[in-house]
Amino acid sequence: MNFRKPVKLFLEMNDVKLNWLKINKTLPPMRRHANDRAPTVEEIRKVIRYPDLRVEVIALTMASSGIRVGAWNYLTLGDIKPVERDGRVVACRMRVYAGAPEEYITFMTAEAHESLQRYLRYRELHGEQLTPKSPVLRNLFNTSTAIVNWKGEASNPEALKHSGVKRLIERVLWRYGFRTEKKRRHEFAIDHGFRKFFKTRAEQVMKPINVEWLLRKIGAIQRIRQGDNKTSGDIVTVPRCLLKEY
Repeated sequence: MNFRKPVKLFLEMNDVKLNWLKINKTLPPMRRHANDRAPTVEEIRKVIRYPDLRVEVIALTMASSGIRVGAWNYLTLGDIKPVERDGRVVACRMRVYAGAPEEYITFMTAEAHESLQRYLRYRELHGEQLTPKSPVLRNLFNTSTAIVNWKGEASNPEALKHSGVKRLIERVLWRYGFRTEKKRRHEFAIDHGFRKFFKTRAEQVMKPINVEWLLRKIGAIQRIRQGDNKTSGDIVTVPRCLLKEY
């Protein structure tokens, strides 16, 4: 078990300041329990064929933005702003964990935005009034006169939280044979698989510090800066070059 983080948090909450950079150099490397990997492009294509429109939105958004599954608890339509060039959407700026101390900015692709727009048109078609405060993902709802008791109403959306997202994607993985047995850890991890896909693809075309910025890995940003002898600057501020590299 990794006691490093809770001990560090306890000391910080009690105003005990230590030089953790020096301390970490003397500690043994943390054991890597996870043996999961990023999904392939073909696997993602297979996943998004699932008939529930939300699955395509989840997969394309997470694979192109690197957000954690917990970010779905916060995401509203007002947090996603299209970026246009010459009259067409080239990407979307996303505000993740809006209003929380962990708030940061990342981006998602035009393909993910197009998928989201199809899903939103479907919701509007069945009577939902969309506003900037509407959740990006919502519960299933009745679409015909055949009422299903466990489904909600189109006009009364309930946000799909991270637990619902995990259950939905897990259902897809079992459906398409990515899961064949019940065990604690799987090769295609729901929580980190899409995030790892984003990281490995982004590192091929972007500077390491900018990839970590979009992933919101503050510790990695600090280590890279120290290696480059760049210790000044605000870690919260989005570098101007990010969108261009993205």
